[in-house]
Amino acid sequence: MRRMTATEAQKRFGHLLDTVKVEPVVIEKRGQEAIVFLSAEEYHRLKDLDKKVTSTPLSRYADPPRAATIRTNEPRAATEPSLPAMESEAKAGSPQ
Repeated sequence: MRRMTATEAQKRFGHLLDTVKVEPVVIEKRGQEAIVFLSAEEYHRLKDLDKKVTSTPLSRYADPPRAATIRTNEPRAATEPSLPAMESEAKAGSPQ
């Protein structure tokens, strides 16, 4: 399993997407594990396995309405920039 800092993941998002197709990637923030990125294929494999093993499905953690909201790239708070704004800043070379 590959590890990246949150800053590295922001700066190298394309690389993160390529890497996650091969293996899960743990994103660390302030030295602590924060998130694990999985490929869609691996997520669906785990989701199917989860249905066979437990009565609490993974969909409880990633329900379609919430996932659709996340994909809109809207900021979570008025002071938080959207994903397109962060990508524009990264391309312009400004520090995060």
